[in-house]
Amino acid sequence: MNLFASFHGNDQDRDKRMKHILYAIVITVPSLFGFAHVFGQAPARTRTQMTPMDSERRWGAERHGLCISVKPERERFRLGEPISLSVVVSNLTEHTLSLPSFDPNFENKLVVVDTQSKQIPFTDRGRVLDGEPGAMQLTKRTVRPQGTTEDTLRVDDRFRLGATGTYFVTVRRIVMTEGHKFAPDLISNTAQVEIVPAESAKPAPPN
Repeated sequence: MNLFASFHGNDQDRDKRMKHILYAIVITVPSLFGFAHVFGQAPARTRTQMTPMDSERRWGAERHGLCISVKPERERFRLGEPISLSVVVSNLTEHTLSLPSFDPNFENKLVVVDTQSKQIPFTDRGRVLDGEPGAMQLTKRTVRPQGTTEDTLRVDDRFRLGATGTYFVTVRRIVMTEGHKFAPDLISNTAQVEIVPAESAKPAPPN
């Protein structure tokens, strides 16, 4: 309908047209507000491909609005050298999330397997760290919207890595589940680590 043309004609016709126009406005405007209200309530969490996450890292699947990545300091280490891992948790949502926190060594559970998928046994320390945190004081660590938090962990003091070869490391981070229980539900990507003889050439440079 041409609204401007609606004002032409006799007074009676014009009054009728005005009533139609006002009625259309009364019906349409609240509908538009309702439409905007519904779309305004869409879930805040949006996962943009590799954003804000570091594109040079590999990531595990999203859980509870979070993703976790494990990356070794470098890919190759001499036998007997300390093997450090960077563990990053990324908040994919638009609101602050909290992680249970007591000690990063207990919060992050590690699994290491060889090329035959055989699990590498724990050291005594690794067995303790794979268990419950005991009487440690529980706090929380907040992760800002679209932000990250990072821990650095040693893997060689948790597992009996006394032989050269290629190993694969996965991290399971403890989070609060829907049932308000603590569980290692946030699972990382799998990172590869190579251990070479102690007298071997210089290790590969950091990633």
